Amino acid sequence: MGIGLQGTPSRGNSGVAVLLCGWLKVPIPEGGETIRRHLIEPLNADAIIAATYKPKDCEQAAHQRKKVQGRAGDSVVAASGECLWVRLRGIGAVARRRLDPMLTTEQLRAFVVRAPAWSAVEAAFQLNRTHRGLNMFAPVLGRPQLSVLRELHDYHRVHLLLNAHEASRGARYDRLVFSRLEFAWLAAHPPLQLLPRALLWVPQGYGRVAVNDKHAVMAREHAAAYLGRWQLLLSESLLATVPLHLVVTAGPEVFLLALLQKLQIPVGEMPALAFLPCCSAADKCWQRFLCHAVGLSAAAACVNASAPPHKFFKPAADDWAVGSWRVLTSGGGGGGGGGGG
Repeated sequence: MGIGLQGTPSRGNSGVAVLLCGWLKVPIPEGGETIRRHLIEPLNADAIIAATYKPKDCEQAAHQRKKVQGRAGDSVVAASGECLWVRLRGIGAVARRRLDPMLTTEQLRAFVVRAPAWSAVEAAFQLNRTHRGLNMFAPVLGRPQLSVLRELHDYHRVHLLLNAHEASRGARYDRLVFSRLEFAWLAAHPPLQLLPRALLWVPQGYGRVAVNDKHAVMAREHAAAYLGRWQLLLSESLLATVPLHLVVTAGPEVFLLALLQKLQIPVGEMPALAFLPCCSAADKCWQRFLCHAVGLSAAAACVNASAPPHKFFKPAADDWAVGSWRVLTSGGGGGGGGGGG
């Protein structure tokens, strides 16, 4: 049985897992309370967290504790990043968690230069053909401030943690929800019974040109594709799966769409009920200079034309209760039902 940050038992018999990963020094709204209240609890899900830290993240806190309390062992805590778990004080029970050092650019380079496709990728890469240096091999290629490879490695780590937890509990999850630690949630996540499991569901907003990669609801059998992009980049099958020109010019959202299309995994869009808040001067974030406001919209349609269209709606602009959601289906099946709640 997993133990949460507050010592609360996790939902050991849940068929749903919420997967979270990333750097714990990013601003986490309300210490993860909105994640617990609007994502984990409504879905009766287990939380699995694969987090990272930088060596200096806990140094200041450790120094202050040692100065005031004279506590031994603070240097060990500082070096391990353990002080950062308090930033998730509001998230509640956690089925399994792991904290590892964030990979440096040099460590990332050591991985990718051994990849079978690296020579072709490096030769084809041209900075002026990308959007602000964004590409799947950033920061090794492109702008050094970007962290695409680190994010993909985090997905790989949370996938490994998921596999380990399933082995220990003796059962696989049926549905997985990947999401961002930095999300501020406005309302409860739509019930999964309204989201047919044949589709991989993402928040609306990208149309047919890309796939929103900040949140996803997927069947367990789609986890290897969605969470395995790090392994794909390092594999012999990369260029047989995604064309070279996309590998060196596309951002993660376009790459993800190409991958899902190649693997014939249909994608559906659902309402965006969470957002990434702008960073304050006191907080850390990857690209503060790109922070901007985006309007919220209630309705969304299925992305993939081969699947029956699905659309959510809410009856009133100020009504975000779970019970207000309905799913409309047309065409050849698709399931999902018509009831809310």
